[in-house]
Amino acid sequence: LRTPITTKVTGEKKQVSGFQVVGEYMVMSLQEADESLLQVWAVGESFPPTPRELQHLRLVRGRTHTTALGVTELDDGHYLLILAGTNQGLDFFVSSVTDLHDATCRFNFRGTWNRKINKFESKVKDKNFNVHQNLNVLTQKSYEATREKGTVFMIGLYSAKVRLASSSDFADLFSISYQFSARGGSSSNISLTKQAKRSFRSKKCNFQVGAGLFI
Repeated sequence: LRTPITTKVTGEKKQVSGFQVVGEYMVMSLQEADESLLQVWAVGESFPPTPRELQHLRLVRGRTHTTALGVTELDDGHYLLILAGTNQGLDFFVSSVTDLHDATCRFNFRGTWNRKINKFESKVKDKNFNVHQNLNVLTQKSYEATREKGTVFMIGLYSAKVRLASSSDFADLFSISYQFSARGGSSSNISLTKQAKRSFRSKKCNFQVGAGLFI
């Protein structure tokens, strides 16, 4: 997949600051000094893949720096996109229709969650909301006794030095509760609950630049 993607990306936006695959779509954010550019690619199910950018879904964020992103298909078929910034904030976007191939489809801004303003709870000892290098967003597909179908979860991955000569990688699991208002922005009700945390160690790789989750 690397060759067809890198040969089609143009301009000076060379730093990939977010990446996730959901179904037949790949979503990525490209960063340069003065703006970040969100791109959605249809990769299909054939191999080798033949990626095609869905240019009607391009999202330019001006001087807003995107540090990580996650995307998932919601229970109603729309797609939820979460973009993380440098201020411990999360911006939420929802697709206007369920088919991302539809030329009229857009990712509409629906609200912002900020650690200093919005509700945040933790069911584990670690009460921090860390700066994650990668986000993965998932939707609960089956009913369990403690989880309703359609519950949205976010897994944040990051590296942190825990001793002078060593580092450790961490995964934070959050459940997300949201009630978007028609106006969006700060009027939307979004809350996060940290459900679990796990550390990982490896001598040959880490979560610093890129890591992902597949279920």
